[in-house]
Amino acid sequence: MSERIKAGDVLTIDKFVVPELKTKLFVDLLRKQTDAAKVLIVSDSFDENTFKSARNVKPVKLATASDVNTEQLLGFQKILVTQKALEQLAERTK
Repeated sequence: MSERIKAGDVLTIDKFVVPELKTKLFVDLLRKQTDAAKVLIVSDSFDENTFKSARNVKPVKLATASDVNTEQLLGFQKILVTQKALEQLAERTK
């Protein structure tokens, strides 16, 4: 993970929430953060609107900090991670 951070592949965000159940809103919000094709979004949790809005967007994956694995962290071009998720990941790797 530290190598990915050094390479600039990990972007921290305050939160990632889609206000309405709309795939277009999800894509717009994602494209404001990165233009990478394969994106992993890691948060401490996702609300129902965000989860459902993302399910048809490929290859984008949502993962919680408690469930994300090494394969996922290595398999995506960019990783968007919320501050709370980053703290949980740091705790997991102690």
